[in-house]
Amino acid sequence: MWLAGLLDAMAYGNCVLVSDIEENLEAVAGNGVSFESRNVNNLKDKLEFLMGNPAVVQEYRQKARQQAAAAYDWEAITSQFVALYEQLLSGK
Repeated sequence: MWLAGLLDAMAYGNCVLVSDIEENLEAVAGNGVSFESRNVNNLKDKLEFLMGNPAVVQEYRQKARQQAAAAYDWEAITSQFVALYEQLLSGK
């Protein structure tokens, strides 16, 4: 469920700040900011950086929206699943 929330935030054009767990990094794909898991000081530093750099936040907002639209287009994902199932059913 958390991943859906992250993808929604990106689709709405929010600058996302995520912990550096593999799933987050894969979803964000460099189009957001990450901090070291369990490192409160690193989280603090990243928050302060973002708060002090609105131009960077704006850039990440655009990149996040584009990433969500490109990588998580449900029509494209559905088409890929259909193609996969057809391939499996045909034995190729």
